[in-house]
Amino acid sequence: MVLAGFASVCFTMLVCAEASGAVPPVTGMWEHQLTGRAQIVAFATPLTFLFALAWIGGSLADQLKAANASLLEFSARIEEQNRTLERKVADRTAELARATQEIEDLVHIVSHDLKNVAVAVTETARKLVAREGGSLSERGKSYAANVLEDGRTMSRMLEDLLLLFRHTDGAGTRAEWVDVDAVVRQSLRQVQYQVESKRIEVSVGPLPSVFADTQKMRHIFDNLLNNACKYVGDKKPARIDVGGDVNGTTVKFFVRDNGVGMDERERARIFQLYHRGPVQKVEGAVQEGHGVGLAIVKRIVERYGGAIAVTSAAREGTTFEVTLPRGDGAVA
Repeated sequence: MVLAGFASVCFTMLVCAEASGAVPPVTGMWEHQLTGRAQIVAFATPLTFLFALAWIGGSLADQLKAANASLLEFSARIEEQNRTLERKVADRTAELARATQEIEDLVHIVSHDLKNVAVAVTETARKLVAREGGSLSERGKSYAANVLEDGRTMSRMLEDLLLLFRHTDGAGTRAEWVDVDAVVRQSLRQVQYQVESKRIEVSVGPLPSVFADTQKMRHIFDNLLNNACKYVGDKKPARIDVGGDVNGTTVKFFVRDNGVGMDERERARIFQLYHRGPVQKVEGAVQEGHGVGLAIVKRIVERYGGAIAVTSAAREGTTFEVTLPRGDGAVA
């Protein structure tokens, strides 16, 4: 409005100057073409237009300022809500981590105590059978043998559960650049008897290093290679392939066999703790196991932020793929 008033004053002064002859008039504007009333209209119209334009511009500017103020207010509210949400998420995450740790500690303690009880029960049953077996009836001997076997089974299961915690607690706390090729060679030495007795052809391809705990990587390949040797089947020649490659910030390893394989239902359950497939015979021989090894492998891999997958088909073989972060942002 100030600008419009200033423009109106200037316009009025110009008109007055032209009317007094101080400024030469525009040719024919006042004397020949416009009447006095028309001149007044011609004078008033631009002034009205200026003030109307100033009012519209001012109103729009006020509305824009109000909109900007509201936007800033909403933005501040959103930022505050985001900060509040982040704090709540962090608090809930910390609470969940504490609760999870407490549960794991409790399970570890209870498993350890129950293992001692199972060992005591097993030893008591063994002594009962050894010392009093002669005075027991056949049914009594059967009951005592069942107690002894059940005690051994419970002790073994609790030992497996403790093994699960020992191998998966503190992933990454002793991380270093792991020579995976050397780890695989050591794991293969552990299954050398099976490799030779089943005449398995083993092929080891390039294996990139990874920033992790050497013992945990050893446990992963011990389980995968032992599993492959168990179920390699009766194909001639029996074969196991091991390899890996780097994809950006991740590294993928695989262990592949051409053995008995498994159906889709078994693939969905293979990483469950204590799960074993219904068929545990290969070439007539029962395969020993407790259904713990692959569960431990899965937990180790997930603790590192990785993933493990299995592809398989009955009588076609099985492939386990382990994907892990390369680690530490370094190049080795």
